[in-house]
Amino acid sequence: MLKIVGNDILKDSQKIGWLSGNDIFNLSNEKIGYYSGNDIYNHRGLKIGYVDGSIIKMAGNSMQISVQENRLRISGGAYSDVCRAAIRLLFGD
Repeated sequence: MLKIVGNDILKDSQKIGWLSGNDIFNLSNEKIGYYSGNDIYNHRGLKIGYVDGSIIKMAGNSMQISVQENRLRISGGAYSDVCRAAIRLLFGD
C-alpha cells in the first residue's frame, strides 16, 4: 500500500519518492515521470498510461485499473486521480 504524506510517497512507512508539481521523483532525486492533463509519462516523455473517466488505462496493452480501486491503494493527500495513477504506474504496487 502506498501513501502520500505532504509531498512524500511512502510504501510500508518508508519514503520511496516525492512529488514536485506534476513531477515524480525517486529517492535518488531522479525524475521518474510526470503527469499532464489525463496522461502519464515516464522520465523519457513516453506516454505510459492515462485516466479515461473512471478507468486507468495502460498505453500499449489492455490492462486497466479502476480509479476507485486505485484510491484504496494510494491513500493520503489531496491529490488528483491522475497523480495517484501516475504514482501507481511509476512505482508499482
